[in-house]
Amino acid sequence: MIIDAHAHSFPDVSEPCGFDNVESHMRSIQIHFTGYPQRARRAADNAQVAEDTLYDGKNEGISGLFDVNWRVGKYGRFEWTRGGVDYRMTWMPPLMREKTEFPLDVLIAYMDLADVDKAVLHNAYVYGMLNDYLGECVRQYPDRLRAVAQITESRADQESEILELRRAVKELGLVGLYFQTEALFLNDYEFHLASERLNPLWEEVRALRIPVLWNLRPDSQPRRESYVNQFRRVGIWARRYPDIQSVVTHGFNVRYIIDSGGRATVPDEMVEVLKLPNVTFELLFHIMQGGVWDYPYPEAQEVIKFLYRRLGASKLVWGSDIPSSLPRCTYQQSLNYVRQHCTFISPSDMDLILGGNAAALFRFQ
Repeated sequence: MIIDAHAHSFPDVSEPCGFDNVESHMRSIQIHFTGYPQRARRAADNAQVAEDTLYDGKNEGISGLFDVNWRVGKYGRFEWTRGGVDYRMTWMPPLMREKTEFPLDVLIAYMDLADVDKAVLHNAYVYGMLNDYLGECVRQYPDRLRAVAQITESRADQESEILELRRAVKELGLVGLYFQTEALFLNDYEFHLASERLNPLWEEVRALRIPVLWNLRPDSQPRRESYVNQFRRVGIWARRYPDIQSVVTHGFNVRYIIDSGGRATVPDEMVEVLKLPNVTFELLFHIMQGGVWDYPYPEAQEVIKFLYRRLGASKLVWGSDIPSSLPRCTYQQSLNYVRQHCTFISPSDMDLILGGNAAALFRFQ
């Protein structure tokens, strides 16, 4: 059985998508692309630009955002204007001609094509606040899909968010909490994931017996040190709540762990966090480095080999992040660079990584 531990379905992201209004959603999307590894392009000549046109490069929170009239364009693009110059970035497949959406039936068709049996639907601000939408997806395909909830992380210390998580799990049938640290930009990173202010939230997670899925992102400058510090905070949290399972999603943001020779080298401190009994790691290198490395990603295979030997197969799950991965590789390739090319993994361990571990975490039968 193959389980994609990281997939998406979402409505047209040009709409509010669960936010109070379109403007709030667009601002949340813009923060996601500050410091993004994929470079922006000038619309006039399609030339890549090195400078950051979305924020001041100093303040990682909402205070640092530029007013650029961020908007959703055609062909899977985002567009914006800074200093009278129009810029764009292709985020999704250009086949998304008029609407940047990924209907559920299209996801199921991709899964059927790649012989992927089941999938876990994630949420994130860039797609919207989609607890109800994802609950309906699971209702339509209860044997093939699971989904995780999202709350407004910048208000995660408030009872309203705890109640929303409880509703998402008990009424909508969602089976985890997706927590993205970048969402704390809304309060200029007033607190972090291991802050004691969030203890009531984690007690609710414990009571609901669900895992937490971490989307880790730097929250200060310099970004490399901040990125490592986010893992340090996960370690603090994991030791504080040893009975709550968690998953570090999206693999590594590799540009923060590249050594002077251009090789991805995982710091020992990050490895020690991943070795904790309640921390699992998601293999998702084809999207985080897919614009730099080419299929079948031999550089990624070296990192996977390192993790496999240091952590063991029981600590790893595979995820695709479809459809944002599709401009970089096919859905089959997002699976096969692990399944076919990581030949150092034994068949029984491959079964765990591609399905067994996710089945246990996300309550698949």
